[in-house]
Amino acid sequence: MIIAQSIKEKFDRDEFGHELVATNLYMDADKNLCELKEIINVHVRIIVADDKTFVPQVYNYDFKDPFDAPWKISEFKIISGGATVVLTDGNTAQIQMPATMPKEKAVMVQATLTPITKEYQKVLLFTTIYLEDNKNVFYFNCAGLGISHEKYVIKSNGGVLTKPNAAAATANKKKIAPKKVQEYSMKAAAAEIAASEHGFDLATLTSNAKAVYAKEEDVTSIIINDDKVEMVNGKPSNTKRIYNIAISFPGNAAGYFVLKSKKQINAAIVFPTLNSGCVCRDDPEDKKVRDEAGEPGPTCLGGTIHITKYDPKAKRVEGYINAQLEGADMQGKIIYGTLNGKFSVPLAN
Repeated sequence: MIIAQSIKEKFDRDEFGHELVATNLYMDADKNLCELKEIINVHVRIIVADDKTFVPQVYNYDFKDPFDAPWKISEFKIISGGATVVLTDGNTAQIQMPATMPKEKAVMVQATLTPITKEYQKVLLFTTIYLEDNKNVFYFNCAGLGISHEKYVIKSNGGVLTKPNAAAATANKKKIAPKKVQEYSMKAAAAEIAASEHGFDLATLTSNAKAVYAKEEDVTSIIINDDKVEMVNGKPSNTKRIYNIAISFPGNAAGYFVLKSKKQINAAIVFPTLNSGCVCRDDPEDKKVRDEAGEPGPTCLGGTIHITKYDPKAKRVEGYINAQLEGADMQGKIIYGTLNGKFSVPLAN
């Protein structure tokens, strides 16, 4: 919801000699649907039209000479929802969403515009940002692949059906013969037993979001795949594109891991239908060898993987990623992408 304030200020003439007239002030956000802890920007805008055609155009509320502005933006503040104003810069404020969901499930931001002269009155502008709290949500941006600030929300598919009653329910829906149901149940039960004998949970192994610990390498890998693009540039989307996200780190405990500090610490996102993706994996020893041989290597800028929870009893791994990745397009040209997000996935072993 945006509440705008009308104004009557006259501006300079345009290229055709028409006088420009400001018609509205308002405030908007990069997006109006955000995750908890997400950081976004809100902006004060002005709509201006000429006095002949009255064709409106939107501009940032930003004047070359501050004394030409009818108002000064004196304050951005949070009215409700528990968010935080992190930084203000002219007509823009950086807002961090709350860590826990407020009762209203929304954040309201206010901008106060103080008049420069007594000719004008104080103006209050408001914008509302609605909140979500998804367990697995990622943001990816890569100009080289034509991907512009996409949001992925991953819903776990729960893995394969392993219980006889689940198989029977599927059979009823698909009109499968009872004999086939029995065969399916027996095969599923056998696979589940085989997996459990090796310390794995079959349903988790076959889920689209999971963590697996490799004891021999002492590395935990998080593997997530889906095909739904939730948002593009902050707007809801119905786009479908298969993507695979992989995150790895040494050990099987919570911790803070820096990309490019060890080869076992890596992050990647792959798009099979685009035959491309972006990754960051390197370590100082490999870089030293390459430098001595005069060989080029990865130029990704790295980032961090923060594992906040690693619970073998509850079989759950949670954390955050913030990474600058590198890849190549169809012509082999180097491209760069940013991958940010949070995850909460079942542990298979």
